[in-house]
Amino acid sequence: MNILMTGGTSLLGRNLLFEVFRAHEKGEEIKLSLLGRSSDAQTFKQRVTSFLVAECPESLQTSLSKVLDYFNNEEFVEYFEYDLGGARLFDESTKARIMGIKFTHILHIASITDFRSAKEVVEKLNLVNVKGTSQILTLCKELDVKKFIYVSSAYVCGDTPGEISPDYVNLDAKFRNSYEQTKLQAEVDVRRFCKENAINYIVHRPSIVCGRLIEPVLGLTYKFDIFYSCAAFLLNAKKLVHGNLPLDDLLRTRMEIPMRVRYSKNSGLNIVPADYVAKAMMFTILDDSYNKSVHLVNDEETPHSLYIPLVEQAVNAAGVMRVDEDPKDKNVIERMYYRSVGKIFTPYMTSKSMFFDKSNIEGASLECPKIDVEKFNILMDYARTRNFGLSKVPGEADIMSQW
Repeated sequence: MNILMTGGTSLLGRNLLFEVFRAHEKGEEIKLSLLGRSSDAQTFKQRVTSFLVAECPESLQTSLSKVLDYFNNEEFVEYFEYDLGGARLFDESTKARIMGIKFTHILHIASITDFRSAKEVVEKLNLVNVKGTSQILTLCKELDVKKFIYVSSAYVCGDTPGEISPDYVNLDAKFRNSYEQTKLQAEVDVRRFCKENAINYIVHRPSIVCGRLIEPVLGLTYKFDIFYSCAAFLLNAKKLVHGNLPLDDLLRTRMEIPMRVRYSKNSGLNIVPADYVAKAMMFTILDDSYNKSVHLVNDEETPHSLYIPLVEQAVNAAGVMRVDEDPKDKNVIERMYYRSVGKIFTPYMTSKSMFFDKSNIEGASLECPKIDVEKFNILMDYARTRNFGLSKVPGEADIMSQW
């Protein structure tokens, strides 16, 4: 198979590249053409090589030289610059090279994940998630590719309680943010376009993706949003009191932070490890069964009442108290919370339980790790080593940009 792939540097994309190599080692003939962008400091190919080295699973460490050989061999992997959502997807020379390749699949992972409501954010979400997907679909038709794989989100159902089928679509749903809405619109566009042009498709719907929990290093991620950002918020709250203490000292300093947080005691988040999603995606690609949607989710939610105290514990803080309504007489920390992380996160923390039907992925014989106390603490332990994304490492998520 010859796959044209976007989003190779994303959390899912990174983990999937290792699964592609595993499949290659088992005899699958897989060629990749990766679409991406250079950074200020590195070319696109250098970016990929950097995380292949830094994030290589322990089970592949002895084969790292083979991994690098595979991704540096133009017979197997090629790299192309593109501008998703831009006026032109490629420059003329790149487009000519792309058009000269016979692809069997297009795998579209790339998107913007931003839950903020600012006008410029919403415009960017529409530009990349909706227009960008349309550009990739048009490319699919131009290249005469007959298999299209799109990565959406389980939460495109919006604030819909109860059991959710993998092909549930309601464009009039109560969406928590424009991210959910744009991902659903793109998903609808994918189905319509593929049906109109006789293209086989799969829509993958992962839930909230966390660090690895199958392949050591356990907890590994570069993306510290959703519940990770709550820990980052508490760290910043501690910093308000303790001035310019280094982050390591801040984590060692125990602190009581009186804070009333609105969340449901009867529901939780559906959290799924990145390496599980990557393995399940690889299974569906090799299984070659199309024209369906698949939930890549955990079997059950992780209750808010379970993980919130563990987030506090991870940053050596205490004092969070559950309430049913936003406090009227907010203290300084509460005002900060409800203007920032709480504004983004509260719609997820107050929703009723959702049960995502994953029956059509059962053939994968792949067990998703349950996010219980032990597993959530593993996620937090790794996040502590990266200061919950607050350390200014190039390519790392900058939680402060959400404030």
